[in-house]
Amino acid sequence: MDINLSKFENDTYSVDVSHFRLDNARGVVIVFPGAGYSHMGPCIYYPSTALYKNGYEILNIEYDFRKEGLRDGSQESYEKYFTFLIENIKKLKLPSQKVAFCKSIGTRIVGSMETNLFDKIIWSTPALKDDYVYNSIYGLQEKSLVVIGDKDPFYSEKQLNELKNNSVQCLVIQGADHGLDIDGDLSRSLDEMKTIVSETLKFVKNV
Repeated sequence: MDINLSKFENDTYSVDVSHFRLDNARGVVIVFPGAGYSHMGPCIYYPSTALYKNGYEILNIEYDFRKEGLRDGSQESYEKYFTFLIENIKKLKLPSQKVAFCKSIGTRIVGSMETNLFDKIIWSTPALKDDYVYNSIYGLQEKSLVVIGDKDPFYSEKQLNELKNNSVQCLVIQGADHGLDIDGDLSRSLDEMKTIVSETLKFVKNV
C-alpha cells in the first residue's frame, strides 16, 4: 500500500493529509470528515475502503474542527476554509475523476461554495436544514448521492422528496441516527452498512 503523508498549511490553518495511492487509478475520493468523526469512522471507513479496493485512490483531509476557527458555524467561515483546502488539493497530482465524500460538518464545508472540482459528491448525513447545503445538493442534481437516516436531526422528509424530484439520488435508512446506526439493533445496523457500501460503489462507478 502506497501512502503519502503531507500537510496543508498557511498562517491560519494546518491540516494533515493522508493519500492512499494506486497505479492506474480510476479516480480519487477526497474525504471531508465530520466534527470528531474521522475517516476511521464506519460511515466513512467501510465505503472508502471498498472504493479503494475497486480502484479509487483515497485522499483523507484530517482537519481538527476545534482548531480551525469554524465554531461560529457561519457559511463565510466554511467557505474560507474550503477555499484553502481546494487551493491545496489542486496542487496535488491526482487522477482526473474526483469524488468528494463528506460527512456531517464536511457537508457544510463542501456545500459552502460552488466549485467544479468534483465530478460527484457523496453527502453522508448532510446538514439539510442549512439552506446553503440543501441548495448546493439541489443544484448538483444527479452528481449527488445523499445518505441519511430518518432519525437523524438533520433529516427532513420534505427536503428529501424535493431532492429526489430533482434527480438527486437519496438513500434513506429507516430508524438510523446521525451515525447511521440503528439503536438497539446491531444486526440491522451491519446489514444497512452493507447497503450503504453497495450503493456508494454503484453511484461512484456509474461514470
